[in-house]
Amino acid sequence: MWNRNVMGKFMPTLAKGEGKGAGQMWYDTFTAIVHTIDVSKTTRVVTRSMMPTPQCDVSDSALCNVLSDIKQSISVKNYAGILAYQSPIAVTCDPDGMYIEVCEGVPKGVVKEGYGIGFNQSEGVVQTRDVHLASFSSYLDKNGPFVYKGSLQRADKGVMVYLNTDGSQLFVLYLNRVGATWRFQTILLGGTFGDTRYALLSPTLLD
Repeated sequence: MWNRNVMGKFMPTLAKGEGKGAGQMWYDTFTAIVHTIDVSKTTRVVTRSMMPTPQCDVSDSALCNVLSDIKQSISVKNYAGILAYQSPIAVTCDPDGMYIEVCEGVPKGVVKEGYGIGFNQSEGVVQTRDVHLASFSSYLDKNGPFVYKGSLQRADKGVMVYLNTDGSQLFVLYLNRVGATWRFQTILLGGTFGDTRYALLSPTLLD
């Protein structure tokens, strides 16, 4: 094979089947293997991502998206991101009636919009956007860290529950379907006072 005087004749001889011994056997075997390869076909390789699939507590995909956004906002303390899903409340001001924070200094009969905070087992307040954001941001920072306990959904109603690490303080959002998305009107804050419904995610939270 390595005789330079006959190298030019080597492959043509084998191709005609006129070789001898192991050399011809090697050529015939190699040729048979090559003929089993179809280069006209391509193989598609599918690589599965090793990242876990995000889990959601509820079946509605739109609510899942809202819950995911709010959880992310809480985790990075972007509290304005929570407020993006809160709908304002319209109230008619009456200086002679119940005190409403957003109506302070406003004449009777004027309709004002504000943002609601409810306090567990107590009365709530309606505040301007900036005061409201500062109020619940301060609450979360002062009483945190808060741990996500889970969410529930029943038809067009949902609830999202956070508790601080010892379970004594809560941060709860009651959501409703609004068109193609979900929103809430009031943030519920305050002590749990031994109420285990929040830690256990009792379905009665949606009643």
